[in-house]
Amino acid sequence: MTNKAFTFLALAALCFLTTTDASAQQDIFTKRDNSQVRDGAGSYFKLLAVLPANLKLKLIEKSNRWAKVELPDKQKGWIAENCLEEKPTTKQMGKDLSKTWSSSKASRAGVAAAVKGFAKRFSKASDGSIEVIVEQRIADFSDGDYQAFKRELNSKRAKVNSNITLASLDFDSPYYDARLSEVEIGAGVAAKIATAFGLVEDPTLNRYVNMIAAALVENTNYYDWDFGVFILNDESINGFACPGGYIFITLGAIKNCSDESELAAIIGHEIAHIIRRHGLQEVTKRLTKIKAEGAFAELEEEIGDEKDEDEKELEDIAAQSYERIVRKRLIAYEFEADKIGSVLCAMAGYDPYGMVRISETVARVQATMPVPKEEFNSEYFAPDDAKERIKQIKSFVEKNYAATSSGRLKERYERTTR
Repeated sequence: MTNKAFTFLALAALCFLTTTDASAQQDIFTKRDNSQVRDGAGSYFKLLAVLPANLKLKLIEKSNRWAKVELPDKQKGWIAENCLEEKPTTKQMGKDLSKTWSSSKASRAGVAAAVKGFAKRFSKASDGSIEVIVEQRIADFSDGDYQAFKRELNSKRAKVNSNITLASLDFDSPYYDARLSEVEIGAGVAAKIATAFGLVEDPTLNRYVNMIAAALVENTNYYDWDFGVFILNDESINGFACPGGYIFITLGAIKNCSDESELAAIIGHEIAHIIRRHGLQEVTKRLTKIKAEGAFAELEEEIGDEKDEDEKELEDIAAQSYERIVRKRLIAYEFEADKIGSVLCAMAGYDPYGMVRISETVARVQATMPVPKEEFNSEYFAPDDAKERIKQIKSFVEKNYAATSSGRLKERYERTTR
């Protein structure tokens, strides 16, 4: 190599290092409350901290819609790019939240303590159920597990020849009171449901359904949301979606699927209820006065041991949410969730016709099975409603997707659920 060539390469390397270093020193700001920082670039990595809006961070690097950042306390982690902006909002210009933000209040432990405290008071559920609800949301699969799961899915990806996305569905923006504290409400309702039914303790099966959920949202704007799927020890076919990302499916629902695309359809349907905030929309319509405000990580500190008016209001909201979730669902929400669920499946690589097949199975089986718990006697699968749902989702899928036999992953489903 000539001296001239060597000098050129050295200068190029120096420029690269300088550019990388400049990027690492760039200031960036959180743009929404409750922005989550994790120890890896994915929603299934361990939660490190929860940040308020307009907090200044140091950008280190970017990777696949995630950014590695340095927090004010020098802790490093990954945050979704959709939580960040280059400048703070106008009203926050000149304010430095780095000096008032406390990592101890916004840590994962602090969040868990606040959620557990509310769930225990509201639900009167067993401590064990509350612990599982909060702790199981920490994904128990590794990045290697998930990448292997996706490789098998992509190798059998459905060929549907459609570019339909959630945005193209053109649903109205959901109206709900933004002050509703989704995580506390959801945890309280979830703990109550878990106690009533009991949870299936099967690490392999729990890991499986949670990886399906991660795959369903990965290519959407909800890729950083913290969803947790729980399996209820019940032979009926049912599912529940609680605010804050808590999803329940019954063991009976899993057993009545024929392949993974049908199971993905059930999970996708419940995800749709959460991202469209169907439960909170309905509760908002019923409430005339809502005082539940404040960051959920600071709830315990604010309310102390004595119940104040705000806490009672929050418990009333949770009670109404519980009634809304376990009893009759509004059919319009079900139509919407079916469509969104089928689109989520197709985007992930699953056969979207799985939603049609499982809807037909559910209608057929549910009509012959007794409801085991009167408390959960739902009209969700009333015969006329079921027929109309099948009609609508079949029409939607046939209009937007070509029929396919790929993307079903029957072998993996049977291997895992056997």
